[in-house]
Amino acid sequence: MAADDVLGGLLAGRHLVAGGHRRSAHVHGPDHPQQAQDRRTGLVRAVEESGLGADAIVDIAATRLDVGAGRDAGARLIGLQPRPTAVFCANDLLALGVMQASSTQASVSRTTWPSSAMTTSSSRKPASSP
Repeated sequence: MAADDVLGGLLAGRHLVAGGHRRSAHVHGPDHPQQAQDRRTGLVRAVEESGLGADAIVDIAATRLDVGAGRDAGARLIGLQPRPTAVFCANDLLALGVMQASSTQASVSRTTWPSSAMTTSSSRKPASSP
């Protein structure tokens, strides 16, 4: 099995748009591995399909691809005005850190940035045969 990361990003992006999100943060690492680039490509396609403008995606660069870097990125996200209503992370570790930051910041209103279950979009396709 091989992952189709473009399709995974597209499905996640469509899910966010269908949920009414018009401004999403994209939290990514410093060196953008191909997997993360492909997921972002899918997210951009979903935004383009919906007719939203280029400002619908706010890029937040993390220093690493780990929980601590996700917490740092989450703290920066909370300070943005206007604040994105959704967050699309390059990996689960960044996502966990962003969620931790949002749950520890007293300034976060649960009515404007609700706590929700983590959603991971997975799109698997069979690996190519030789």
